[in-house]
Amino acid sequence: MAKDNIMVGAQEYEDFMDRYGVENLKTLNSDGVEVPISELEKNALECIVKAGMFVPKKDQYIVNEKLHAMYFAIHHFMETGNHLDAFDLYCVYSGSFLNDKGDQLESMMNFVASYENGAARLVQSHRDHYVHSAYVFILGLALFNTQPAFRESFNKTYTANSKKEYECYSKFVDLWGLTALFHDIGYQYEIPFNQIRENNKFDYIDISLKDGDFYSKGNPAETRYVYLQYKNMDKYTNLASMFRVYGQTLKNKMLYSDEHLDKCAKALVDDTFLPKDIEDVLAYHIQRKFTSRDYLDREKIADTLRQKNTPTEMTPNKDKGENTYQVFMDHAYYSGIRLFKQMIYIYGLKFCTNTCRLTEVMDALTAITMHNKFFEFELSNRVHMQMDEHPLAYLLILCDELQCWDRTSFGKSSLKQFHALDCEFEFRDNAIAANYCFDEKNDAISFKNGRIESVVAGPLEKFLINNGKKDKNGKKIKQYIDTLNPDVTKDWDENDCTTWHVASSDYPKGDDCKFLLSINDIVDCTGSQGKSIGVSVKASFKKASNKYCREYLTTISMEDVYKLAEKSYEHYFKGNKEISSFKDSSRLIQDKLHDIMMIKYVGEMLNEVHCFALKEQKAFNRILQWDDFTEAEKNQMTEVMIKYQNRFMAENRIVFENYNADNVDFFDFAKEHSKEWLENLLKTLLKHPGIEVYRI
Repeated sequence: MAKDNIMVGAQEYEDFMDRYGVENLKTLNSDGVEVPISELEKNALECIVKAGMFVPKKDQYIVNEKLHAMYFAIHHFMETGNHLDAFDLYCVYSGSFLNDKGDQLESMMNFVASYENGAARLVQSHRDHYVHSAYVFILGLALFNTQPAFRESFNKTYTANSKKEYECYSKFVDLWGLTALFHDIGYQYEIPFNQIRENNKFDYIDISLKDGDFYSKGNPAETRYVYLQYKNMDKYTNLASMFRVYGQTLKNKMLYSDEHLDKCAKALVDDTFLPKDIEDVLAYHIQRKFTSRDYLDREKIADTLRQKNTPTEMTPNKDKGENTYQVFMDHAYYSGIRLFKQMIYIYGLKFCTNTCRLTEVMDALTAITMHNKFFEFELSNRVHMQMDEHPLAYLLILCDELQCWDRTSFGKSSLKQFHALDCEFEFRDNAIAANYCFDEKNDAISFKNGRIESVVAGPLEKFLINNGKKDKNGKKIKQYIDTLNPDVTKDWDENDCTTWHVASSDYPKGDDCKFLLSINDIVDCTGSQGKSIGVSVKASFKKASNKYCREYLTTISMEDVYKLAEKSYEHYFKGNKEISSFKDSSRLIQDKLHDIMMIKYVGEMLNEVHCFALKEQKAFNRILQWDDFTEAEKNQMTEVMIKYQNRFMAENRIVFENYNADNVDFFDFAKEHSKEWLENLLKTLLKHPGIEVYRI
C-alpha cells in the first residue's frame, strides 16, 4: 500500500530540478533540435510547482504525486498539441481534484471528443474544442503565475485566510481546472442544431437580400428554415427530479421526502426562496457575483436562461419584428447545466450543504455559463467585466478568446480560413503580449526574406482585408483573429510588425485592432488601475514545428483509449498475484497514466511492423490474433514500447522509488515483463469490438 506521504531527500529534489525543472526542460524545434520550453509552458509548469508539487518539511520534501503527474501531462501535451495527450490532462485533473467518481467526467470527455471529431464535419463552421480547452487551462495557469493583480483578486475571493503560497496556487489549479477543462462540454447540443439548420438550406434557392433586409419584420432569411428543438429540458433541469434520481442510485435505494428535497434545494441558495431548477440556482449565483450591477434581477436572469433550451419558441422582439425565432443555440448554457448535474453525481446531496465548496463550484459553473455570449448580450449592459467582479469568469472569457492557435478546423467555411499555428507570449506584471505565428509556407502568401511580397486573392485576403464588409445577409464577416496589418500592399518586416493594444493610461493610442476591441467589449483588457490584465497582440510568420507532423497510421477514438486502458489493467494487473498492490483502487495516478500511455503509442508500435488499427472494417490483410505477428515483429514492437516506458519511468522515478507497493520494484518489473505486457495489450486490442488491426 502507498505511504501517507511520499518523501524525498534534498539531493533527490535537486537531481529532479536539475533534469526536469522548468529552467532545464527541453523540447524539439522545427529542425528537431532540443531547445528550452516556451514562456507559456514554463509559467504554467511553475504554477503547478508552486501549487505544492514539492512541499519542504525539515530536511526533506513531501511530493504531491498528483501535481507531479499534471506537470508532465502539461509538458507532453505542449510537445505535441494532440488530442491523445490532452486526454492525460483530463485524466489527471479528474483523478487529482475529484473523488473516484471523477471517472465519469473522463468518460464524458472521451465521448465529447469522439462526437465532435465525427459530427462537426457536417456543419459549415466549427473548430476543435477538446484540445482548445486544454490550451485554455494551460494559458490560465501561466497568467495566474505572472499576473500579481489577478492573483490578489483571486486570493481575496477564495483564500483570504491562507498564509501559505502553495495553498493559494493549489486552490487556483483546483477551481481553474474545473472551469477551463469542462467549459465546452455542451457543444454536443449545439452541433446537431447547426447540422439541421445547414442541411435545410439546400431546400431553398438563395435570394440575395439588400442590406437591412435581414432585420426586416418576420426575418424572411431565417424563418423559412427548420430548427431542432430539445424537449423535456424542464424535467432535465428540475432539482426535485434530479435529487430523486440520485437517491434511487444509492445502495440502500432510499427515497427522499419532498420536505428533504426542498431543504436540499434551498441550501443551494441563501434560503430566501425555493429554487425549482438549475436555472434558478445559476441565476442566484450570477447575481451574487455582480452585486454592484443594480439592474440585474435574479428572476429575469433565470427566465432568460430557460429560453436557451427552447430555440424554436416564437417570442415578440421589438428590434427584429413581432414574431422571430430564437435561433442561437448557446453551448455555454448546456455546459453549465451538464457540469452541475455531474457535481451532484460526484459529491452527492452533501454538495448542497457544504457551503464553502458549493460556493466555489457554483462560481466555476456560472463562469462557464456566461463565457460564450450570455454575459456580453444579456448581463453586461455594455459595461465590460472587471476581474474583481468574477475572477474565474474574467479569466475564462479572456483565455477563451485569446486561444485561437493550433485548432483543428471542421466544416467547409472553417477550412477556408487562415489560422495561427502557434502563439508566443511575453508575460509582464499585469500585462501580456501575444505574438500569433502563421505558417510561412501557406499557399495564400508570397513570403521572402522575412517580408510579405504579395497576397493571393483567397482566404487570406478575406481574412486580412475585411474593413467591415458584410455577407449577403448583412452580417459582418467573422474574423477569428484580426491581428495582421490590414494594409498588406506595402512590404512588412515580420521582426518589426505593428503591435496593437487597447488604449489605456499605460499605453499610447495606436491603430485599432478589431480582435482586441471585441475582447475588451466583454472583459477589461486595458490593464488599467490594476483591475485588469493589459493585452497587446501582433503577428509574424514561422516554420511549422515537428509537433504538427507527429501522426501515425492508427486512429483510435478517445473513448477507446480510455476503455482499452481499463481493460488492459483488469486483464493483466488484477490477475497477477506478484503485484497485488496494483489491485487497490487508490493506486497512483501514474499507474493509470502508464496504462493509457501504452494504448496511445499502440499506433507507433504497429506502424513499426507496417500495421495499423482502424475503427472501421476493411477487406484486406486483417490481423486476428497475437500469433499472427512474427517473433521479429514482436521484438520490434517491444523495443518501441520499452522506449516510451523508459521515458515514463525516468520522469516518474522520484515518485515510484519512494512509493512502497509491496516491495515490488516497478522499474525492474516493467523491464522484465515488457513483452508479456505488450502481448496482453494487443490481445486486448484485438478483442475490442469495432477496432480491427490490418497489415499493409
